[in-house]
Amino acid sequence: LVETKAALETDCPMPHDNRLMDNICKWINRHLTEDISSEQLVTMSGYGRSRFFALFRNEIGLTPADYIVRERIARAKDLLRAQPDLTATEIAKRTGFSSPSFFTLNFRKQTGQTPTAFRASLKTNRSRK
Repeated sequence: LVETKAALETDCPMPHDNRLMDNICKWINRHLTEDISSEQLVTMSGYGRSRFFALFRNEIGLTPADYIVRERIARAKDLLRAQPDLTATEIAKRTGFSSPSFFTLNFRKQTGQTPTAFRASLKTNRSRK
């Protein structure tokens, strides 16, 4: 309470463990296939909602939701490379997206192309080698 009172009386942020956001990111990556709520992350942090979001964005450079999507897309790209026969439905399921259409929408936002186009570009690059 003393730290909270002091932080509220100044413009200085409350002190926190620098590894906290790193640990939260590691937890997110271990649970990417699950439905991850912001409430879970806030509770894990021990901060209030606004403070947690500010700290996360300041340290990671993204909102928690954007970080989760980025990591899910990275995993999807790995799956597309390693297992090119997987369907969009299976990749969506394995990466924690709620539906294939939501997966495709987010994949396109992140990469500028659909998963199908990304997969085709992998085949083109392999045939050039």
